[in-house]
Amino acid sequence: MSKDIEVYFKEPLASQLDKSRDLVRFNDHSKRLVYDCFSAQVEAYNTVSCKKGHQFRIGNNKIGKMTLTGVLRGNMNPKVCQDCPDYNDGGEEE
Repeated sequence: MSKDIEVYFKEPLASQLDKSRDLVRFNDHSKRLVYDCFSAQVEAYNTVSCKKGHQFRIGNNKIGKMTLTGVLRGNMNPKVCQDCPDYNDGGEEE
Protein backbone atom coordinates (compact mmCIF):
# COMPACT_ATOMS: atom_id res chain seq x y z
CA MET A 1 0.00 0.00 0.00
CA SER A 2 1.42 3.36 -0.92
CA LYS A 3 2.03 5.93 1.80
CA ASP A 4 -0.48 8.38 0.31
CA ILE A 5 -3.25 5.75 0.65
CA GLU A 6 -2.23 4.70 4.17
CA VAL A 7 -3.47 8.04 5.54
CA TYR A 8 -7.08 6.91 4.96
CA PHE A 9 -6.64 4.02 7.39
CA LYS A 10 -5.22 6.07 10.27
CA GLU A 11 -7.18 7.92 12.93
CA PRO A 12 -8.99 10.24 13.02
CA LEU A 13 -9.69 10.07 9.26
CA ALA A 14 -10.52 6.34 9.27
CA SER A 15 -13.34 6.88 11.79
CA GLN A 16 -14.65 9.90 9.92
CA LEU A 17 -14.84 7.91 6.68
CA ASP A 18 -16.59 5.01 8.47
CA LYS A 19 -19.20 7.41 9.85
CA SER A 20 -19.73 8.93 6.41
CA ARG A 21 -20.39 5.50 4.84
CA ASP A 22 -22.65 4.52 7.75
CA LEU A 23 -24.71 7.68 7.21
CA VAL A 24 -25.16 6.85 3.52
CA ARG A 25 -26.26 3.31 4.46
CA PHE A 26 -28.62 4.64 7.15
CA ASN A 27 -30.29 7.09 4.77
CA ASP A 28 -30.81 4.48 2.05
CA HIS A 29 -30.69 0.87 3.22
CA SER A 30 -30.96 -0.49 -0.32
CA LYS A 31 -28.00 1.49 -1.68
CA ARG A 32 -25.02 -0.54 -2.83
CA LEU A 33 -21.75 1.17 -1.99
CA VAL A 34 -18.82 0.88 -4.36
CA TYR A 35 -16.71 0.67 -1.20
CA ASP A 36 -18.33 -2.71 -0.36
CA CYS A 37 -17.90 -4.29 -3.80
CA PHE A 38 -15.06 -6.75 -4.22
CA SER A 39 -14.88 -5.81 -7.92
CA ALA A 40 -13.74 -2.28 -7.07
CA GLN A 41 -10.00 -1.86 -7.34
CA VAL A 42 -7.70 0.97 -6.36
CA GLU A 43 -5.41 2.11 -9.13
CA ALA A 44 -2.74 4.73 -9.63
CA TYR A 45 -3.40 8.36 -8.72
CA ASN A 46 -5.90 7.33 -5.99
CA THR A 47 -8.62 6.30 -8.42
CA VAL A 48 -11.01 3.34 -8.31
CA SER A 49 -12.16 1.29 -11.28
CA CYS A 50 -14.16 -1.90 -11.82
CA LYS A 51 -12.30 -5.21 -12.26
CA LYS A 52 -15.23 -6.46 -14.36
CA GLY A 53 -14.77 -3.57 -16.81
CA HIS A 54 -18.03 -1.76 -16.08
CA GLN A 55 -17.92 1.93 -16.90
CA PHE A 56 -19.15 4.35 -14.28
CA ARG A 57 -21.43 7.27 -15.18
CA ILE A 58 -21.70 10.62 -13.51
CA GLY A 59 -24.75 12.32 -15.04
CA ASN A 60 -24.54 11.70 -18.79
CA ASN A 61 -20.76 11.34 -18.77
CA LYS A 62 -19.15 7.91 -18.89
CA ILE A 63 -16.05 7.69 -16.77
CA GLY A 64 -13.82 4.69 -16.19
CA LYS A 65 -12.62 5.66 -12.73
CA MET A 66 -13.77 7.41 -9.58
CA THR A 67 -11.81 9.19 -6.89
CA LEU A 68 -10.70 7.07 -3.96
CA THR A 69 -11.81 9.68 -1.44
CA GLY A 70 -15.34 9.73 -2.89
CA VAL A 71 -15.57 5.94 -2.66
CA LEU A 72 -14.19 5.91 0.90
CA ARG A 73 -16.77 8.51 1.95
CA GLY A 74 -19.57 6.46 0.39
CA ASN A 75 -20.44 9.29 -2.00
CA MET A 76 -19.58 7.63 -5.29
CA ASN A 77 -22.32 5.08 -5.99
CA PRO A 78 -23.31 5.27 -9.65
CA LYS A 79 -26.48 3.68 -11.01
CA VAL A 80 -24.48 1.08 -12.92
CA CYS A 81 -23.36 -0.33 -9.55
CA GLN A 82 -26.89 -0.28 -8.14
CA ASP A 83 -28.15 -2.51 -10.98
CA CYS A 84 -24.95 -4.51 -11.57
CA PRO A 85 -25.29 -8.30 -11.88
CA ASP A 86 -21.59 -8.60 -10.98
CA TYR A 87 -21.85 -6.65 -7.71
CA ASN A 88 -20.03 -8.70 -5.10
CA ASP A 89 -20.13 -7.64 -1.48
CA GLY A 90 -18.89 -10.99 -0.19
CA GLY A 91 -22.40 -12.20 0.62
CA GLU A 92 -23.26 -9.36 3.02
CA GLU A 93 -26.04 -7.83 0.92
CA GLU A 94 -29.52 -8.43 2.36
